[in-house]
Amino acid sequence: MILDVYTIIHTLISLVGIFTSLVVLLGLLAAKRLDGWTRWFLITTVLTSVTGFFFPFHGFTPAIALGIMSLIILAVAIYARYPCQLAGHWHWIYVVTAVIALYFNVFVGLPKSVCFTCVGAHPDRATI
Repeated sequence: MILDVYTIIHTLISLVGIFTSLVVLLGLLAAKRLDGWTRWFLITTVLTSVTGFFFPFHGFTPAIALGIMSLIILAVAIYARYPCQLAGHWHWIYVVTAVIALYFNVFVGLPKSVCFTCVGAHPDRATI
């Protein structure tokens, strides 16, 4: 029961992260910063990765590896966006890391989250 609720919350955070990242991506294509959307994209995408670590996996799994890679990519994106203010080469580094974070969330994270929801929030029964 609690795992079912947790999975739904994790999936909803992931969906908000995907939506906000698509808005940010459109802003990048239009050369607009969209500061508020960017903040929520980074927050929800980090939360998606962090909440993924609390599922009852046993041992080191591909999901844990992806979560670690995602958090590293997001740390670089946050560093490029805020402390470096997108100055110089940090602009394209931010763009690349933001797109990679979107990819991880959409093409890897979302199908797994939906699969968890479909099998009753039991990651050990999910096969993707």
